[in-house]
Amino acid sequence: MTENENEQEEEVSPPPSPANPPVAEPTDPPKSTELIDNANNAADRMEKAAERLEKANSKNEALQVEKTLGGTADAGQGQQEETPAEYAKKVMANDLKT
Repeated sequence: MTENENEQEEEVSPPPSPANPPVAEPTDPPKSTELIDNANNAADRMEKAAERLEKANSKNEALQVEKTLGGTADAGQGQQEETPAEYAKKVMANDLKT
């Protein structure tokens, strides 16, 4: 064989197909200590987030109590009585609130 023929043979390779997928180079798996460190970091972040949520919930609870005791709550607001004609209109429009 001549040098030209050798070069042509090296360049020709079958295209990858589903039956013959390209082979990826093997990579080193992460070390177990890295995985444990990552898990510990994630757990720390989750604990800090839980603490922040707990503080926010307690603040919201305190604000709700202030609103209720301060007289600005919606509770205790009486509904206006309707006339029979208004009630009939709501019944016909199927707009009754239970």
